Amino acid sequence: MKTLEERVVSKIFLQSLGVYILSDIAYTAGPLVDGIVTAGWLGVDAVAANALVLPAIMIMTFLATMFAGGSRSMYTELLGKGKLDEANSVFTLANIAAGVVSVIMTLIVVVFSHEIMTLLGASGQNSHLAGYGSDYLIGYSLGLVFVNCGKLMLGYMNIDGDGARTIYSITAATLVNIAGDFYVVLFTDWGMFGLGAATALSALAGFIVACTHFLRKKRLLHFSFRTTRNFFAILYDVCRRGSMAAVSRFSKAAAGIIMNHIITLYASSIAIAAFGVQKQVHDLFGSLYLGTADTIWVMSGIYYGEEDVLSLDELQRFSMKVCISLAAVCGVIICVFSEFFAGLYIGRTNPQALAMGKEAVICLALSLPFLVYVYGLSNYMQGVKRFRAANAYTFMMQCVVPLGAMFVMVNLAGTRGVWMSLPVSSVMLAVLGTAYIYLQEGRSFSVKRLMLGGKSLESEGRELELVADSMLEVSGMSNLAMLFCRENGFSKRTAMLLSLCIEEMGGNIIKHGFSDGKEHYIYLRLLAKDDEVILRIRDDCAPFNPLERYNMSVQNDDDPTKNMGIRMVMKLCSDVVYLSTFKSNNLIIHIPGGEIEAE
Repeated sequence: MKTLEERVVSKIFLQSLGVYILSDIAYTAGPLVDGIVTAGWLGVDAVAANALVLPAIMIMTFLATMFAGGSRSMYTELLGKGKLDEANSVFTLANIAAGVVSVIMTLIVVVFSHEIMTLLGASGQNSHLAGYGSDYLIGYSLGLVFVNCGKLMLGYMNIDGDGARTIYSITAATLVNIAGDFYVVLFTDWGMFGLGAATALSALAGFIVACTHFLRKKRLLHFSFRTTRNFFAILYDVCRRGSMAAVSRFSKAAAGIIMNHIITLYASSIAIAAFGVQKQVHDLFGSLYLGTADTIWVMSGIYYGEEDVLSLDELQRFSMKVCISLAAVCGVIICVFSEFFAGLYIGRTNPQALAMGKEAVICLALSLPFLVYVYGLSNYMQGVKRFRAANAYTFMMQCVVPLGAMFVMVNLAGTRGVWMSLPVSSVMLAVLGTAYIYLQEGRSFSVKRLMLGGKSLESEGRELELVADSMLEVSGMSNLAMLFCRENGFSKRTAMLLSLCIEEMGGNIIKHGFSDGKEHYIYLRLLAKDDEVILRIRDDCAPFNPLERYNMSVQNDDDPTKNMGIRMVMKLCSDVVYLSTFKSNNLIIHIPGGEIEAE
């Protein structure tokens, strides 16, 4: 049976996973819907052109993806350290940078769309595809600023306890896109430009819904310029942390362009369309492993910032167990309904194209469990600041290994080797990632996979984690905390102050949060530093900010005995920070240690 500590991590992970899967679907929903409509109304050539433009869309979004991933990594780590103002300044700068880059990308696409299509492979026997793709890119680029900034914002919604906003945003964008696409094909002759423009309009609708989050009174996210760092230094740090996402997207785009040229040299529009089907279904179900990877990235960033080794371990074990199993189930479903998915994106009028598309879809299904492992591993590296390793592995993952596998498979199986190379490259990457783990420091694989320089899963007396669900257990926690302080050489005063903090704050949680009759927990973590003890108290009750209660009690000096416990904690502790993340309350209290007593 799971301990209550393990249930805390698994609960947060499952809550976050759905949100991040939906967030990644939002990024690809427009092209996916366009692909379905293209197959049904505009023919195989339009489907083939749609396959060729996908690398261009990745390039149009790769810098904004870097800002989104890097800023979120910084944001979660700063939250783990209790630095809310610094975190919000990172969020603000990332939005500005994403908006500026999006405008520049839009201008480039509008001016050079035909040249871009030639670069993507619309030349020679397939030059007739350039017009289709050029029209689509121009229409799509008109909403690029909303695509990129909307994606960035949605990545923060669950952190701020508003995961439902992601669902509302995606729903609005998808409905507008579907309505716009059908209007274009049924009532206009705008063709591929119209489909791209409909996607741009849907991105605007989703962005507007995402922005309604800022109408909430109680939220972490604010646009703020309050920071002690230079904005250029922040942007550099964002880019450094998000470089893996940029390398991933750019490498994948570069590999996609090379693949386009390989397949256009040897294949007809039908084979290109079949390859496009694999890409489309890949993007549809790829949200499973991308959402898993995003969730691991965010949660590992917070736990790394808190130096919470045990939670990092549980995050790894639980996420891989759940998501690889889920990917295997999805793979079986895709295999069983492979003809349906192929027909969805290539139509049923051409039996040869349908047969090729079906085979390409089955190859994708075989790859899914390995892709969950590979993407989860690369994003975990990013979360624990293994930036160089993450970038190198991502470049191998998105470019070197897929192209190498394709080269071999094309020579062995002809054109069919293009889509058959996906499961081959996925297995190779899983083997490479596991080999890298074995090279890490540590006495066992369970320690090596954490990539923390061999740091043991054992607390070694310097950290303590406790869980309670009643006032009696809170009292027991406070007594154990006193012993923990004394064992680490801190004074009786520090031990008493720590006990007071736990009794007072734990009692407030029981009183105000447990009254709804539902099952709740209080998760306490102690970390002994050289000159202080850091106490983190987390609970899954309704939002309750004890700092607001303290501020109210200070303003009401008519009754100095009211909320005396909170007043004492605030006066005696060096710093107290409240955060509401992942639908949980988080209180981080720094207790000065003073002179540590000699043993």
